[in-house]
Amino acid sequence: MKMLFWERGVCRFRIADYSGAKEDFSDVIKINPKNYNCLYNRGLTNERLGNRKEAIGDLKKLLK
Repeated sequence: MKMLFWERGVCRFRIADYSGAKEDFSDVIKINPKNYNCLYNRGLTNERLGNRKEAIGDLKKLLK
């Protein structure tokens, strides 16, 4: 199930549906908080949405 959310999130990101992509990546992170691909992708998505603090928060989690 989480792979479907991740794949849909990637597709939504590619068509610039950043709000939808963020929702999908967040769903995967709820299931598996250590899914680093989704943390990275959600960070990029937040950056595109102008949510810089959230983007930095996601990307900092990758460094831990």
